Amino acid sequence: MTLACLLLVWAAAGCRTLSFPANAARDPKDPKAGLPQGVTGAGWHIVWHAVNPLRRAAAPWTVLDATARSGQMSDEENDDRVTLEKVTAVLYRHGKPAAIVTAPEITASQNGHSVLATGGATLPSVADPPDVVVTGQNLRWDSKSSSVVATGNAKVVRRPRPHVTPFVQTGEHVTFDTRLKQFTVE
Repeated sequence: MTLACLLLVWAAAGCRTLSFPANAARDPKDPKAGLPQGVTGAGWHIVWHAVNPLRRAAAPWTVLDATARSGQMSDEENDDRVTLEKVTAVLYRHGKPAAIVTAPEITASQNGHSVLATGGATLPSVADPPDVVVTGQNLRWDSKSSSVVATGNAKVVRRPRPHVTPFVQTGEHVTFDTRLKQFTVE
């Protein structure tokens, strides 16, 4: 009786060929297969990890930990890009917090190893040295070279601390090399 019911349902439904959308990937190993070209939303929290270059078998290092009011993620030219709005992000060096950046908008490029903060950005350093604040209309951080470049009404301030002379320098262009702990103001 069950076989007869199945044959009746099959005959009523007919035989169809399944079709897939032209843009759907058929590679089961691709975790992004069939996903839209971009994702937009509110209340974002993004953590970016990278392989520890000193110990590849070790756990990945955190590079960036960002919280934003809204954002979008896209895969442009095989580069995962995240654009966040109303953002506060912790930037890491060697897996340890190095600075905190606050900006109206941040675009992070994983393949480009960079973070671009626009619309007026503030970056207080929390380590190496822990007493510096860099500001500018735009601010670019390169995670590979650990350099910060601020442009447009750029300013670097070294806050007062014991045994440290405070200073303020302004220019159109400020480069902060965090490895060498040097500033260049132009």
